Amino acid sequence: MSDEAVQAKTWAQWFKILDAAGAKKLTHKEIVAVTKKHDAGPWWQQMVTVTYEQARGIREKYEKPGGYEISASKTIAVSAEVIYDAWNNPKLRSTWLPEKPITIRTATPGKSMRIT
Repeated sequence: MSDEAVQAKTWAQWFKILDAAGAKKLTHKEIVAVTKKHDAGPWWQQMVTVTYEQARGIREKYEKPGGYEISASKTIAVSAEVIYDAWNNPKLRSTWLPEKPITIRTATPGKSMRIT
């Protein structure tokens, strides 16, 4: 579904559809499923659902389905490959995070790494 097609329904129309489906009592995933039935694409499913949840007081701004999250980032003046190798090597990584265990969730060698 194109942006134009989704936007052709006003927010009031989306809210009417979701209210009629009982979305105030549904989980985030269940509300997404309702938007999917109305042919909204994946991005719009989330956009409509989150906007609805915020408008109806189900979710606060910046809140995620499981609550709030905090993340941090830091820019380091080296190439992605150099910093990747440093974080992938436990001995080098320990210079920044002594005795802190990590879990690598996803990694693209020499490029990116998501860790917990």
